[in-house]
Amino acid sequence: MKKSILASLIVPALVVGCGSGSSDSSAPTYQWQVLQLKSVSESSLDSKCIIYADSDLNDGEVITAYVAEDDYNILYHNADGSIAETYEGEDITNGLFTITSTDVPDDGYVTLEEVETISGGDRGSYMFSVQKDLLDDMVLNITQEQDGACYTGSDYRETASGTALVNVREVSESTSYYQSSYGVESVSGKTTSADIPVDSPYPADRDVLITAYDDYDSTTLQYSALTTWKFIDPENLYEDEDDAGYNMTSTLSSLYLTDLYWSSTDTVELDSDSGIIAVHDDQSYFWQPIYDDVELLTLAYDTSEVSLWSGYLSGAISDNEWSFTSFTELDDVTFLDLAAFPSVDTLDDVTVSSTCSLADAFCIDTNGSYSSDDFDYQRVHFRLDEEITSSASYISYQSIYSLANEEPVVLESSLFGYDDPNLSRVEINLVSSDADESDVIQYLMTTNVDLVDLGEYSASDFVDDAAATEFYSDLNGLITTTSETEELYQAMLESNTTTLSNAYEL
Repeated sequence: MKKSILASLIVPALVVGCGSGSSDSSAPTYQWQVLQLKSVSESSLDSKCIIYADSDLNDGEVITAYVAEDDYNILYHNADGSIAETYEGEDITNGLFTITSTDVPDDGYVTLEEVETISGGDRGSYMFSVQKDLLDDMVLNITQEQDGACYTGSDYRETASGTALVNVREVSESTSYYQSSYGVESVSGKTTSADIPVDSPYPADRDVLITAYDDYDSTTLQYSALTTWKFIDPENLYEDEDDAGYNMTSTLSSLYLTDLYWSSTDTVELDSDSGIIAVHDDQSYFWQPIYDDVELLTLAYDTSEVSLWSGYLSGAISDNEWSFTSFTELDDVTFLDLAAFPSVDTLDDVTVSSTCSLADAFCIDTNGSYSSDDFDYQRVHFRLDEEITSSASYISYQSIYSLANEEPVVLESSLFGYDDPNLSRVEINLVSSDADESDVIQYLMTTNVDLVDLGEYSASDFVDDAAATEFYSDLNGLITTTSETEELYQAMLESNTTTLSNAYEL
């Protein structure tokens, strides 16, 4: 059986513990490592502890993780949402739980449930759930303070970004703009060939891509008509005239360039993230932006310097309020068509229903907004509450990753049952993809979690409300390092994957 990109996450140097309800050694097994992300002072952190990122809030603090020892459960749910088995966190050694697939009910779910009693008598249940068919090894977060040992591992921070500079030789007087890319999200540029800013640290540890364009609009800041390009060695970068790179000038090339045309319907509105992505030396670069009103793109298919080309389109569908992202692998393609999205309707009048296709179950009635036949997978996040006294309520947040389903089931909490729950929010991500199943599900999980927000949400001296209030931001979700996230991203670049997203708040 193929293991996912993230299967190695459970191996770091940690005393291995387990929890499981079966001794069937022939059945597939999966491990869930439960941690608490936290922002702490780097100077007080043991060198063996993992570091995921720098804190955005406090200088000198980093995001690390501690082994979860309590305040959570692992639940096995039946297909109708009822609980089949409960394992309490205090009985799980080192936060490491082993799932034996034969123990999980058919079409059922495995759930990480964080539980808490909130001031005023409210009781909270926060769930991260994965349908049986999509189970895999994972490292997961809970938000409540833990006293366990730190999770051991390396420092996975990327070198802090800054602004380096690079010079290129002007090949043509018609060149109007020079774009620099140090990565997909590290893009800068300038209208002249000298001192082009690069969104990178200095010294840099990888090449920078420069692409040059003949057309530049100083009002919209759009640039197009790519004419030359080059991957430039990091030794050519500099910060000031005393650096060696200051005296180096690189010559761009027009070799291997091929035209690519693209089109879409009038209802598609692209955002600024849309562009052609090129993979060079195992790193993704932003090759060229894609705009609604510019149909001609230019790639260098035949160069050996790029191992993978992909078209990434992101934006909104104006007639039904859904947003979208789309990866299209480009292999000598000369035309890219974004006209054929699966049919979806406006997400409104969503309710909690007790008249579901599954007997004796609550489900989310999506009011015919989409057909599950058009998609492969989905994430549904919803928030429920139910008053139990004049001063106390049940509160439940649930994020469920499953095969596509028009009636996502409400999963039972270990703390309480529902009689008449109220729905306050629902978020839906619908995915159609030819990528490996485990990779596309875990990539979807990474796009719905912000580990820096979560680490700061758990900080003792500050609560970052964004972690709980932002859309598409799971409180209990998948933890990945920057390198693992990049691997999942590149798995999507090699695929044809479309995700449609919408949210409804009452």
